[in-house]
Amino acid sequence: VDGDQRLEKTAQERIAIPVTEPDRFELEAPKDLTPAVAGQEYTLSVPYNNKGKGTVYNLEAYVEGDMTTLSPKQNLGNIDSGRSGSIDLILTPQEAGDHTFKAGIAWENTAGEEVKKSFELTLPVQENIPAAPEGGEMMLMEEETPSIPWGWLAAGLIVLAAAAFWWLRSRKKKKATLAKPGDVTALFDNPEPENSDSKNSKSGPDSDETL
Repeated sequence: VDGDQRLEKTAQERIAIPVTEPDRFELEAPKDLTPAVAGQEYTLSVPYNNKGKGTVYNLEAYVEGDMTTLSPKQNLGNIDSGRSGSIDLILTPQEAGDHTFKAGIAWENTAGEEVKKSFELTLPVQENIPAAPEGGEMMLMEEETPSIPWGWLAAGLIVLAAAAFWWLRSRKKKKATLAKPGDVTALFDNPEPENSDSKNSKSGPDSDETL
């Protein structure tokens, strides 16, 4: 009613209701860390999977605690829906021992909210042992004095002596068996030849030998 006049009027207004998808960006904690070497780079991988329907924005990774890194913070950009992979952190431990530190991941969801997730890890670090120079092992082998197996050498000499003894004994027995009865000279290797004059004198008719 406008004064005395009744009027019909309409009005339109647009209301915006924000709808956001749930954040399903999943991270897997590193397990069974292999030992690192002091002074050498070590790659720590954190697997991820964006199962949500929205994009993950401004993803970054960082390390906090007793650990030296190639870069304290890494900017990895955006991760689209359905994408999976791994976030690699380059670590460089300086001393041997167990190092405890925190690996953190931060990102923004579709609503523009910042989300953080971190893992507390312990990395075993071994000492850096320099490799031996080429030829070092050969030099050590040359410096070692070879040991003589005296026990085996003595046993071998005893066996050889016994074999020689039995061989000489069997040879003498064989000669004694082949020799004629009463032929004593057959037992020797080189019997001396008899004197022909003496033989003729003994075998002659004037011999004094008694048969």
